[in-house]
Amino acid sequence: MLWGHLGKERADLVDEQTIEFLKLLRARIHSETGRRNVFRVILADSHAQINGVPASGYLETVRQKLERDGFEVANLSSYWKKWGLNRTKVLAHAEKVRLTNPRLELELLRGARFYRGGSPAGHLVYYAMRSLEKPHVTNEFSGHVFLTYNSPSYREILPDLPIGYIRARPGTSRPPWIPA
Repeated sequence: MLWGHLGKERADLVDEQTIEFLKLLRARIHSETGRRNVFRVILADSHAQINGVPASGYLETVRQKLERDGFEVANLSSYWKKWGLNRTKVLAHAEKVRLTNPRLELELLRGARFYRGGSPAGHLVYYAMRSLEKPHVTNEFSGHVFLTYNSPSYREILPDLPIGYIRARPGTSRPPWIPA
């Protein structure tokens, strides 16, 4: 699963509640299957950088809390480097994007308010990032389940893996990294 960053300075109670939920989910899967499952959380530092989110200690405090609770944690930027992805490629791809799915376009437009990276439009940049990542994530994590806070309308830009749609905490699907 990806864990984003949209401007929070440090992990807070919402992040703690989300980690508790993930711990319960991991325990439930273990009790149902009898298998120890690896939960790998990928901190979306590359997304934050392209979105124009100022650097802060947020992702590092999230990392510390996740690792404390036995989650594997990696930065998306390390995968991007391996896959040959970068800001230039994403922005060039965003210039060519033509959305044909009205439901997805509406969802993306709702999230565009978080983009501070200049032109092109933020929703197209997000689409470009995720569509360029999709084949790499699919190959890198073949045999895994991808957990996401995105709605099913995002399916075309999510990896071709089994998808688990999750909520951050009871009563809301708002991801923990979105400031209140």
